[in-house]
Amino acid sequence: VDNIHLTYYLSKRSIVSVNVFDINGRLATELLNETQNEGEQNLDAGVSKLSKGIYYIILNVDGLKIAKKLAIQ
Repeated sequence: VDNIHLTYYLSKRSIVSVNVFDINGRLATELLNETQNEGEQNLDAGVSKLSKGIYYIILNVDGLKIAKKLAIQ
């Protein structure tokens, strides 16, 4: 996996961060940290610098967190 693509919808202007954590909970990389406007949002980010392993992508919108598993082989 060289790149990831995330699409999400914001119901209002929000503070958004997207971080990647390794299996031990350590921050591997920060992909996004900004205020975004209401509406559909798209994020394309490179993750080619990550070593092989299992990671978790955490989308944080105004304190609400959603996690997705990412396997790099």
